[in-house]
Amino acid sequence: MNRYPKVPQTISGLSKILSSEKWEGLCRTLDKKDSIFAAAGGHGHDKTKFAIFASRRMIKYMAEVKDIFSDGTFCTPAHLECSQIWNLVTVRRNHVRAPCVSSFNFSFECGL
Repeated sequence: MNRYPKVPQTISGLSKILSSEKWEGLCRTLDKKDSIFAAAGGHGHDKTKFAIFASRRMIKYMAEVKDIFSDGTFCTPAHLECSQIWNLVTVRRNHVRAPCVSSFNFSFECGL
């Protein structure tokens, strides 16, 4: 039996692995009370594929903070099935925290 899955090359492949009972431990928080893989969906044909990573505790914390910052990476490699990686972060005890990371596939050409 393999200790780890093969590294996925697409958002669909990543979603399949992280949704699988066999690999659920990959997304568990250190205390094993929550998962950081929140959702995946969309379709390649209309360029709406996405994956959202956020535990229930992260989402609860984000609802309570005053300041949320975002940062995006555009023009990711085409084989990833997403054109943008968008991060939502906040600051806690003088450290940047990244409670939610989402990948989206918007319909624009970035020339990669």
